[in-house]
Amino acid sequence: MLVSRAATGILFFVAITISFFAPCNAKQNPATKSAADKSVVTIPLFRARDRVFVKAAIDGIEIGYLTVDTGSNVTVIHSDIAKQRNLKVLGGRWLNTQEGRALHPLALAHSLKVGLLELKDQPVYIDPNPSGTNPANEVIAGALGMDVLGKQPLEIDFYKPSLSLFDTTKVAGPFKAYRAKLQPNRDTPRLCLKTLKTCKMP
Repeated sequence: MLVSRAATGILFFVAITISFFAPCNAKQNPATKSAADKSVVTIPLFRARDRVFVKAAIDGIEIGYLTVDTGSNVTVIHSDIAKQRNLKVLGGRWLNTQEGRALHPLALAHSLKVGLLELKDQPVYIDPNPSGTNPANEVIAGALGMDVLGKQPLEIDFYKPSLSLFDTTKVAGPFKAYRAKLQPNRDTPRLCLKTLKTCKMP
């Protein structure tokens, strides 16, 4: 599975709620949309041990599950799934992976649906490795990265499990929180920390 540690220069808040008492077997929570607060969309996830997955479909056809990966800055589809869905390669990009830097083909999914969220003309990168399966023999088709997740504030609840996406116009940071800017236009943004002297980005 591709895991890129890069991130875009976008400001976002990420709140991750973790419960160490959640069961280890896969578990799903029904999709909800709060009647009181329609700025929140909650997508059901499946949990298997220390990972969470979301059901996905490309162009209306289910492809299996995507790993919800906040450590990846791109969304990835495995090569066999991309071939099945006839995704056309538009170009390529060098990405940081667990095996080092590698060139990955770039394709466009006309419709990528994850839970209640449907993305039109979503760029996806093709992992040359084939898809795998979980213990229940369900297809793990790729990974959902921060290019999708980081577009809005989000919360991942490992206990329910669920993914909540918040309207960017109606969500503020925590009370008295410090909002730090990330270094833009870098594969690996840096955060400037102040000690005795103010630091400057190179």
